[in-house]
Amino acid sequence: MQNFLSNFTQYPSSATTLLLYIMVCLLLTFTLTALFCPTTSQKNINFFATINNLDFFKIILTYCVLLHHELQVLGQENEGLYGVEGFFIISGFLLKYTYSAFAKNEIKDFILKKLINFIPYIFLGNMLALFAYNDFNVLKFFSGIFMFASTGFYPEHTYYGPAWYLIVLFWISLLYFILFKTLKKDICDIIISIITFLTLFSTHNDISPISIPIEGISKEIPIFTNAFVRGFVGMGLGYFLAESYQTSEANKNNSQFMYNLFELALLSYMILAFFTDEYSMPYVTVLISYLILFWSAINCKSYLFAKLEKIKWHRFAKYNIAIYMTHWSICQFQSRLGLWDEYTIFEKIILTLVSSIILGVISYWTIRFGQYFSKKLHTKICSTKQQ
Repeated sequence: MQNFLSNFTQYPSSATTLLLYIMVCLLLTFTLTALFCPTTSQKNINFFATINNLDFFKIILTYCVLLHHELQVLGQENEGLYGVEGFFIISGFLLKYTYSAFAKNEIKDFILKKLINFIPYIFLGNMLALFAYNDFNVLKFFSGIFMFASTGFYPEHTYYGPAWYLIVLFWISLLYFILFKTLKKDICDIIISIITFLTLFSTHNDISPISIPIEGISKEIPIFTNAFVRGFVGMGLGYFLAESYQTSEANKNNSQFMYNLFELALLSYMILAFFTDEYSMPYVTVLISYLILFWSAINCKSYLFAKLEKIKWHRFAKYNIAIYMTHWSICQFQSRLGLWDEYTIFEKIILTLVSSIILGVISYWTIRFGQYFSKKLHTKICSTKQQ
């Protein structure tokens, strides 16, 4: 495999070679998805309970993470990675808020649905990243496919680094779902609040990842990686944000000038502060700022969010996971293969942004069509067996 990649990438400046490899990756992803990942009949969680302002934030956060990785490649350090914290808060909110939609599902059905939605993107991301890395390690590749990369079992990232978010999201969502299914609500609240407090405390005191020394081994073995700490903090806060969410029209006041001014200033400051050399707000303050913004957005407290709520952001937000799971490869093509070296910094950013959107949209529909075809294929096989 390594020799194949070496031969295939010996002309990294050739756009034709790169495009051919991307087409092969998409074809492989479609084929494997069509064979093993049938789409579920249940409505997608984002469409079952659409809160348009959260979709708006998911779009903003996706491009913050994209720009974070692109600016890193260009040698400009920034803190756009904190966009992932926003993802976790929104994911925790939706998991709690939409639980009634899949409460009757068995645990195995919940696991299957998550794997069907996540694995094709992780596989595609790994395949694309291989072109930039020009090597192949079986454990590193399949640790992402089998959802144990970035965990205590395998603390390193898989080939596609940002895939750690989906892996952590899968395990924490599964844990919370099991708690919802097996325990009373009051007990769930206590357990999740304790987990959230302890993990938040560990990030504040910079003691993560939690690890244990093994006798005879100088290196400590992580049992609770920093990725999981970030996930538990964000999803726990999102869980309690959903608890406080009220849908009463009495709470949707669009005329308060202070809300308008405060929300616009806080949103602008956070986005601009992401791209400074040194983030000017502590980690805990970032989380609190997210909670204030998200709470105000879902309750439409200001004129701004009341107007944004009317726009069907989910038409664009549905591509977020595909863009997130492909953009990093384009950044790696730049840093490792010298892609777009002849362009200015501004032109590189624009090219990366446009390329990420195009590749993300194509990837989304490749996987969706693969899942649709797989469902039809499995239905046909089942009907044939019954006959």
